[in-house]
Amino acid sequence: MADQCAFQEPMARFIKGNNFLDFFHFYDRHHTVEDPSEERLKRYPKEDFYPFLPCRFMGIEASCPHRPWEILRIYFGTDNLEPKYKCQDGDWVNPDHPPPRKLRRSTKLAIILLFLSISICLSVCLFVVCYTKPTTWQIRCPR
Repeated sequence: MADQCAFQEPMARFIKGNNFLDFFHFYDRHHTVEDPSEERLKRYPKEDFYPFLPCRFMGIEASCPHRPWEILRIYFGTDNLEPKYKCQDGDWVNPDHPPPRKLRRSTKLAIILLFLSISICLSVCLFVVCYTKPTTWQIRCPR
């Protein structure tokens, strides 16, 4: 029996720099290894889990499952193990939704020139309206 309000998972956390590894509990059943972490129970075939193999993880010697890719496939529920985000030019981006394309210098220059020409045009119009005599304006009324 467990107190459902108590801290349950992770059981431990290994921290190295900005990276961390959480430790969760598993149940060794007759033909499977059960993983109750997260919101759904996951069952891994024992032959994918055992025997553990030596490996290096985060720079330390560790024991890894016999078939780690099968464990990951079952854990994530998909054969597509491509990450959602990838490092691109020092930023994490979602390849399905790429960041907006950066403007080239020529495009920036064209936008600046367009803005300047509109500003000059408005300034001339404002000068004409403000500094000319209203008597020189010819307003014709419809008959």
